[in-house]
Amino acid sequence: MTFKFIHTADWQIGAPFASFGADLAARLTDARLGMISTIGRLASDNDVANVFVAGDVWDSEQPSDKTVRQPLDLMAGFGNVVWWLMPGNHDPYRHNMLWSRIAERAPKNVRLLLEPTPEEVAPTVWLLPAPWTSKSHGRDLTEWMDSAQLPEDAIKIGIGHGSIFDFSSSDSEGGDPGINSTIDPKRADLAQLDYLALGDWHGVLKITDRIWYSGTPETDRFRRNNPGHVLLVTVAKGVKPTVEQIKTSTFDWEILDIACLPDVGEFSDIDRLEDLGSLRNVLLQINFTGQMNQKNWLAVEARLRALQERTAFLDVRTDQLTQLVLAEDLDELDHGGSVRMAAERLLEIKESAGTPGDTKKVAADALRLLLSYAKEEAKA
Repeated sequence: MTFKFIHTADWQIGAPFASFGADLAARLTDARLGMISTIGRLASDNDVANVFVAGDVWDSEQPSDKTVRQPLDLMAGFGNVVWWLMPGNHDPYRHNMLWSRIAERAPKNVRLLLEPTPEEVAPTVWLLPAPWTSKSHGRDLTEWMDSAQLPEDAIKIGIGHGSIFDFSSSDSEGGDPGINSTIDPKRADLAQLDYLALGDWHGVLKITDRIWYSGTPETDRFRRNNPGHVLLVTVAKGVKPTVEQIKTSTFDWEILDIACLPDVGEFSDIDRLEDLGSLRNVLLQINFTGQMNQKNWLAVEARLRALQERTAFLDVRTDQLTQLVLAEDLDELDHGGSVRMAAERLLEIKESAGTPGDTKKVAADALRLLLSYAKEEAKA
């Protein structure tokens, strides 16, 4: 016998996007609701009757009534799917708080995993949840799974939330996880689980053949950890599970690292983006490093202005880029006049060996802006 389900986590419904403008924040908030329908359609299209949400369904313990009700209504719209919701560290289960409000409003196809007790989700298929009951519990909540008493032929699926590794050192850069363990990485073996569905890490991450993080289904920040998916999982007793990643995110949060050489003005990553068509749902971070001459930078600036118009959000970072301004760049200015004199003085300050580093940077930035403004004025 095989059993198929969708593993997802970290919906964090109601998460604020305060660092963005009101219009984009509203779109990002709406996308987090929309992904519920996306997951429901995926379940229906793949003949999946169960969706397991491994914690952090809501972003906080005190969402508004609307933020509680609307996701439940969307789940109710997929009556052929049972949605199994488990509390995580953002939305822990406490008596007479959030999960009581959810229970009052939950449709019959939404099941709440509020206790560490086995739940039979289908004949011979058992779900072993490890719900959070506080913001910080300080122990491995999946440990009880080792002693769960179930039939010998049972397919056992654990569902937990938290770190197997210390993700703090690799969270933003997508490097190797750290070494501080909260959930025992041997839990699938110790509890004889056929699969352990985890939440907390916001990207897809395989720990072993039988332990996976699904990540958040709707990307929510610039990270290099493969977010924006759900996992379509097929398990059988004592057999390696089949796990398929399926993209669900409405928005793409893309990071470009562009290493520059002074006289090279070709940038294939920017070319690729410009050829994609609509970028309305793209949030883009570009990290420039190295050196770029003034001529190439002015050309890149024009392209960046166009990308600013086309994308949902553009974050350009140049703190690791040296923008070179040479004496010949001043030849585009009139040989007399206050603008030329100011440019020559700034260049002198920037190039002087006795100028402090911070002052050099200020002079270089001022010179670059001056040349840029002068070029725009010449076009007018």
